[in-house]
Parts: sequence; C-alpha cells; structure tokens
Amino acid sequence: MKVIVVGSGPSGMIAAIRLALNNEVVLVDSNNSLGKKLLLSGNGKCNYWNRNIVPSKYITDDGFILSSILTRDNIDNTFKFLDSLGLYPTIKGDLYYPYSENSHSVLSILKRKLESSNVEIKYNFKVIDIKKENGVFTIVSSDNETITSDAVIIASGGSSMKKTGSDGSIMNILKSMGHEVIPFIPSLNRITLGCNFKSIENIRSRASIKVLVNNEELFEDSGEVLFKSDGISGIVSFNASAYVSYYLNKGNNIDIAINYLNNIDNVDEFLKNRSEQLNNPSIESLLESLIDYRLMFYLLDYISLNKDKLYNSLTEEEKNNLISVLTNNKYRALEVGDLDSSQVSIGGLKLTNINPNNFESNIVSNLYIIGEALDVAGICGGYNIAFAFISGFIVGCHLC
Repeated sequence: MKVIVVGSGPSGMIAAIRLALNNEVVLVDSNNSLGKKLLLSGNGKCNYWNRNIVPSKYITDDGFILSSILTRDNIDNTFKFLDSLGLYPTIKGDLYYPYSENSHSVLSILKRKLESSNVEIKYNFKVIDIKKENGVFTIVSSDNETITSDAVIIASGGSSMKKTGSDGSIMNILKSMGHEVIPFIPSLNRITLGCNFKSIENIRSRASIKVLVNNEELFEDSGEVLFKSDGISGIVSFNASAYVSYYLNKGNNIDIAINYLNNIDNVDEFLKNRSEQLNNPSIESLLESLIDYRLMFYLLDYISLNKDKLYNSLTEEEKNNLISVLTNNKYRALEVGDLDSSQVSIGGLKLTNINPNNFESNIVSNLYIIGEALDVAGICGGYNIAFAFISGFIVGCHLC
C-alpha cells in the first residue's frame, strides 16, 4: 500500500516510521526541513513524555472518546516503540526529556530512522487540495505537483506558531469533505487580566493559580508566575490559559485567583505566630522574606494598607483583607495571547469524526487524522508531543 503522510511533526514522523515496515511511504511537508516545531519545544529541550498521561491533562469537546484512546496499552506500547528507536530519557519528576536535554537529539533519531526505512520525503510541498476518486487519493501542492496514494494521513498540526508551518489551512480541505472542524483558539500563552501590573512587571513569584469559571473553581496549578504589565505569563499561567481560552470562547466569565503563600496551610495562624515571634512587627517586616518587596508594596497598596502599620494594631477587617490579598488575589481574565505566539492551539477536527481505535475518518475511508490536527490540546508537561506520538504510532500499527 502507498501512504502519504502530510506533516513532519512528531505524529507524522512516528506514523511514517511505523508504516514503512510494510508500506511505501511518502512524507510531505510545507517546510524545507523536518520537525521545525519539535525543535522549539521545551525551550529547545523537548519535554516529549509524561509519567502521568491521562485525559484530564487535555482539553477537548469529546473527553469520553479521548479516554478510549489514552488506554494503558496504547500509552505503554508507544513508549516502548520510542525506546526501541533509541530515545533514551532523563526524567525530572513526571517529565521526560532526551538524555542530552536537546531537541535536536529527538529529531536526529527520528530523521535517521526515516532515512533508513526508505521513507520518501518531499520538502516545500504545501497541500492545497485532497481528492479521492475510485479509491485513489490525489494530493495537490501549491506548485500544482500531484501525488497519488491508497491512503492519506493528516498530521499537519494545528494553527499555533505559524512560522513553523502550522497554519491550520488543511482544515478547510477537511471541511469541504464533510468533516466537522472546531475553529482554532490560542492556548499555552500569557493571560491578559483586568489590572495594571506596571509596578511589578517582570517580577517572578512562586504562587498557585486557580481558574474560576462563573465563580466555580475549575483548575489549579502552582509554580512560578511571571508578571507582565497587563497580566501574567510563565508555565503556571500557560497551563491556566488553556482553560481560560476554552471557557472564554464559550462566553463564560473567568477569574484568576493567585495565592502567594500556597505552601502554608493556615495563613491566619502562621501570621499570628510570626507576629509573636517578631514581637509585633510592622506589616513590611511581617512579610519580609515571604514575597518580593515590589510585589508586597503593590499588594498592600491594592488593599490600601500602610506598610508601617503594626500587625497587632490591625482591625479584623484589615487582617482579613491582608490574608485575602495574599492567598486569594482575584482578577478578571480578559483574553489569552494570539495564535502566532501560542505554543498550542485548541480546536481542530472533532473526535466524533474519527474511529478512536485507528484514527480513520468516519466520512472518508482510508483518510486518517492524528496529532494536533485533532481537537485535543494538552497543558505543559510533554502531553501534546506524547499524544502526537501515541496517535501516530496507533495509525502506523493499524496500516501495517
């Protein structure tokens, strides 16, 4: 069987490698080189896997279908295949990186295997049309070059970081064939809040973030928060942004609550004991070494509390306001950064349009859609590359 794979991201490369065991495979890509987006992942370190791959780490409209894909067997078998290719990890907590901590190592392993498997690679081949007649697919490029095949795998990604070739244009082709496509929206990006953070811009603080959808807590994560003039960034913000973007797009009110003392169980009791230990200090002295000075002054100004006021002289209302601003500092979420600057896009082909056992389209036989082209978007932590590998491996096994 001759198979054309459209896209040279992790899903496309793994599918092509697995397929090449028993098929003639042509891998086409609109770029002049393989894996451009892969090279940028994890700031060039390529966090490609996670010990805890579960549906709750992903956003999709069809979670029940995703659960049937992310089975223990599918996850374990994919990881074993990656191991068989020579991808040896260094593990940091739940995160898997190549031992070299260099994304070029991952790409080199995949590229070498593609070459040794005799996969034909066509660069600068931007697909503008896919036709099927009498069981044969014809793929048309922007240069009017055509290739025919018995099966086609769409692994062209979503619509984030367009400079890497993921512009989402192939979704128009899938829609013309009768598929249902969810428009792409940004994810894993900075969050713009209804605030003015100019006085604390570029400060980094350890904190936890909660996403509140119509006042109901939906997501919480902790780590380092980077303040921007009009919002927040950093990995914790990126993870929160997936839920902010998804639910804002559905017309909900979204609030972000920041807890700067998230590692302290009872902040009220902690501050009382600390005040006794420090012999009734000023608020500034009380908070000294707990949070950054500029952040401290911003928060005290936020609740109109004088930094020189003694802790024991505070009224109950002032103490409650202080605890609230330190542990539940709320802002309305307005938007997430645009698609071009996002690491991942939410949206794509609805999972109800595919057979979850092999990723074949329910509308066009022998057409398969995998990776970020599907309506599956993970948070930070290797989840997106892992899903790309899993989906590519499954379809590769099915067609072998």
